[in-house]
Amino acid sequence: MKIDKTTKRWIRNEADEKAAFAGCRVDESRGQFVIDWAKENLVLWEGECAGQPLIATDWQYDCAIRLFGWVRKSDRWKREIRRFREALIGKPKKNKKSPTVAWWMLYLLDGDGEPGQNCYTAAKDGQQAMIVQEHAIKMVQGSPTLGQYMRINKTDKSITVDETNSK
Repeated sequence: MKIDKTTKRWIRNEADEKAAFAGCRVDESRGQFVIDWAKENLVLWEGECAGQPLIATDWQYDCAIRLFGWVRKSDRWKREIRRFREALIGKPKKNKKSPTVAWWMLYLLDGDGEPGQNCYTAAKDGQQAMIVQEHAIKMVQGSPTLGQYMRINKTDKSITVDETNSK
């Protein structure tokens, strides 16, 4: 099987190479859409970047392209779907991991366009998971667009999009 130039550029390891030979490919525009969606819809709420749009750093850009850009054909769904359903990303402290996970969770709730999404945060403990959820809530509250149709339940700290029945 011939591997296209874009996919070759994103092959980082043996698993990527095997995936490419098995028919997966990289569609950078899909990953770029996620990056642009964040810049257009999300506002950071703490630190030196508080009040500014979320603009992907180098590592966030790389992860977003890999997570959302790698696709494969699905006979079941009759379209291309993402290669990855899960990710484990390790970065040292203070590298904006929590806002990044909140970004991807909000994107899956809204930007992906799939109805009935259920997104969950998992961490080594409930406190860490709540930090991610707090980022997501604050991003919705600070967004001129998302705040109009995403509903925040203050009791259980959930975010709901009634239009798509996503939570």
